[in-house]
Amino acid sequence: MRRRSRTGVGPRVGIGPSAGVAVLLAVSAGCFGEPPEAPPLESAELVVPAFDSAVVGLEEGRGEVTEGGSVVWTVGLTDWVLRYDVDEDGDEDAVVVTYGSGGGSGMFYELTLFSFDRDGPRDAGRWTWQATSPLGDRVRMRAATLDGSTVELHLTEHGPDDPQCCPTVETTRRWRVEEGVSGLTALDPATTEGRAR
Repeated sequence: MRRRSRTGVGPRVGIGPSAGVAVLLAVSAGCFGEPPEAPPLESAELVVPAFDSAVVGLEEGRGEVTEGGSVVWTVGLTDWVLRYDVDEDGDEDAVVVTYGSGGGSGMFYELTLFSFDRDGPRDAGRWTWQATSPLGDRVRMRAATLDGSTVELHLTEHGPDDPQCCPTVETTRRWRVEEGVSGLTALDPATTEGRAR
């Protein structure tokens, strides 16, 4: 995965009044120091479109949708996490494979986009859910890349005669992260519908 790096520019040193300005700027910049540590992605809020876009606060990467006091759906982050500063604002955004399950044998995977934003140099920032694209029930991940604004997943999906436990069709699917980290657009058709069987 390509990553962009930033290089700092040191204070200018000169003779005359401008030199004093340069020193003042350098001292002022030092007062701010590094920005506060960003909150972990595992504490973000995840939107679940299948449940009227319920907002679930994650704890250690896992959360629950409840109805009438009962848990009806469990969601969470997998280890498939791609980070890249898509909008070039100095902070890495994230594309994550997330999961959802109602407690049965089904395990539904989705590609989820989070943007990371700060309100200023002293703001710790926040993760914001932006979009979700379904991947299917019990698909298997093989590889993932985020190159610029293009996400590419290598999956094993279900063929027409495959049992839900055992997908056999190897596919490659791509998405584009929209400008401003505002959404995901599928560039390849899905071969599965992601429905429970």
